[in-house]
Amino acid sequence: MEQQANAALISLRTGCFCNPGIDEVNNCVSTEDLAKYFSSRNTGNYHDMIEFLGKMRGAIRISVGIPTTMGDIERFVQFLQKFKDKKAVGIPELQRAAAA
Repeated sequence: MEQQANAALISLRTGCFCNPGIDEVNNCVSTEDLAKYFSSRNTGNYHDMIEFLGKMRGAIRISVGIPTTMGDIERFVQFLQKFKDKKAVGIPELQRAAAA
């Protein structure tokens, strides 16, 4: 998503880590889920966690401010339209999580 937005000259942020805990709330990841993941391994990464949990992680956000124009917002909405009703592709863990 971030790469495609950059190609369209749209700046956005991906992840959800500037607000600890909100990613888990948004994606229904419980304390028990996290305890099982972290107690079952010594190493891991983002994609490993997605596969283990079978749940999506992260988010995409945009911020509007004084320099943002209505044209910027309209261009962003048009950009989003191409993703409507589409599933995540390209990363097998995401495909499995989206199908669950």
